[in-house]
Amino acid sequence: MQDKLKLPNNLFFSEVEQWLAAERSVELPAKGRSMWPFVVEGRDKIVLRRPATVRMGDIVLARMEQSRYVLHRVYRLEKDAITLMGDGNCYVQEHCRLSDICGVATEIVRKGQRVDCRSRREQRLWRLWKQLLPVRKWLLRIYRLYLQTHKRKCI
Repeated sequence: MQDKLKLPNNLFFSEVEQWLAAERSVELPAKGRSMWPFVVEGRDKIVLRRPATVRMGDIVLARMEQSRYVLHRVYRLEKDAITLMGDGNCYVQEHCRLSDICGVATEIVRKGQRVDCRSRREQRLWRLWKQLLPVRKWLLRIYRLYLQTHKRKCI
């Protein structure tokens, strides 16, 4: 039996932020659906490091207002103003400053395999996904239906 300690998100991510500031890497299990289909809850883990640089397409951990943290992708970067958006999101964008970025995802652990977030393949996939924003809502629905149908067939 494993003992688990439950912490409020703001406390947990405050600790994560301190680890990152101390030049440590942190591996977190994926939670939520905002980065779906590229980061999947219950399957993937995210490896974060303190950001040396922040680039378009990076997945970042950002501290937002009211001690809220999000793990989203950088969609626009203009000097100190950053626009974030989850891959599973079709409309809502969030805004923060460069100083609000606590960590940058360096790897995604998918099905036990480590994937470099800045690899050419991952960057190409993200650029394609960004271009598909106008039809993303429909693509996500079709993909979800496919997964639901596939799960039923496997049972």
